[in-house]
Amino acid sequence: MDIEIRAPQFEQTDDPPLVVQWLADVGGTIGNNEDVLEIETCKAVFAIESPAAGTILKQLVHKGDAVGPGQLVGILTAAA
Repeated sequence: MDIEIRAPQFEQTDDPPLVVQWLADVGGTIGNNEDVLEIETCKAVFAIESPAAGTILKQLVHKGDAVGPGQLVGILTAAA
């Protein structure tokens, strides 16, 4: 089953948050609540956690991309 990885809801500012880096590659396995992506806001860098254990299927944003609140950023396949 495919599971969406979404950016959290955050306050809209003039400077949108930007992708810093993925912490897991496509095809890489991750655990539940494991950090998978770093986002930088005007105030801090924070990590987006995996919603489930599984394998990264797609990375829909890349380094330097702006990210909106709740935006779909990746897809993983749940561990069996």
